Amino acid sequence: MLRVWPPKPAEEDSAGSLSDVETSIQLPECASLPRQAMHLKAQSGGWLVIVDSAVETGKIEFFIPQNRNEPARIVCDTRAESKKFPFERLFSQGFYAEAALAAEEKLQEVRDSVASPDRDSTRGTNQDLAGAQSHLLVETLQQIVAANLRNANFERLETAAIEALAICQQAPSEYAETFVRILHDRAYGRYLYRCRDEESAIEVRRELASARQSAEQLLGREHSETARVMTTQARLLISDFSYPDAEDLLAEAIKIRAGLLGSEHVDIAESLLELARLNAYREDHDEADEGFQKAIAIREAHYGLYHPEVAEALFHYTDFLIYNRRNSAKAGPLLRRALSIWDETIGLERSPAARDSEFIRKVLSADADAETESAE
Repeated sequence: MLRVWPPKPAEEDSAGSLSDVETSIQLPECASLPRQAMHLKAQSGGWLVIVDSAVETGKIEFFIPQNRNEPARIVCDTRAESKKFPFERLFSQGFYAEAALAAEEKLQEVRDSVASPDRDSTRGTNQDLAGAQSHLLVETLQQIVAANLRNANFERLETAAIEALAICQQAPSEYAETFVRILHDRAYGRYLYRCRDEESAIEVRRELASARQSAEQLLGREHSETARVMTTQARLLISDFSYPDAEDLLAEAIKIRAGLLGSEHVDIAESLLELARLNAYREDHDEADEGFQKAIAIREAHYGLYHPEVAEALFHYTDFLIYNRRNSAKAGPLLRRALSIWDETIGLERSPAARDSEFIRKVLSADADAETESAE
């Protein structure tokens, strides 16, 4: 249940009425509203609260009177209206399951348009139409791959990637950026969900090397997609304790991304996060701490406070605080925040927390002990 407490009354103007200005609602630290955007508008006699849902349909507006003896009332409620949100909006806000469904619906529309005998052939030759449909098909399959990579659905990621790559491989240069992105996401998906022995690890490394080679050939070494593959390769090298090689790759990836996108761009946070993890493993604690906080700040500035990408950065920072800083008092609240974000967006069962349940118990137990000692 959402409880909105009226803020301190605004100062009255010379006419004795509240000025009609928009302000932000100060939510408590425990508030978790990733699916909603909230706005507060001061009006004569009270406040208008507007809650605009990010995923659920419609919005609701209700008026809170300044006089606490008067009941609040709904002014506008459009939640019953049928409205579908596009893939881009759902994906950018971190609702990957919903984004995957939106992409699947779009894919079906593309297939239906290809199969339909009533296509308007006056808009171009059959070859032109086929080419346009192929590009739309590959683009939609790439969206399915991207959403399911983050939604932990490797099976659907794999089938969509195979279909898309079969089309791309007929003309790699024509689909260059999408082709490289799918190669990367497929390999990274295997690393996250199927890499359980040395043989599968070797296969993933081989696939990532192939993705990087394709990126450099089709897009060039100084390209953001090339830097993306480099960052993932560095992540595997960190897992293999190959720290010098990982550092070289990350330094190059950061240089490429900063040169192309700027030092505060959200994509660079991925490379900064891996560099912070590397510094943590090498026990360069101050540099690691600074790197984690920088990555979190960039993602928060881009995505907002409640987003799975922010939760991922918080999770890695928690790991550092526990094992390197021995600071359970600071780690516990950050971990709880990450879990809350995942629970509200992708679901805990599909988050990294599901693969590290023992670590979760350790952090929360240590934090509880720290709170008990502090209370005593």
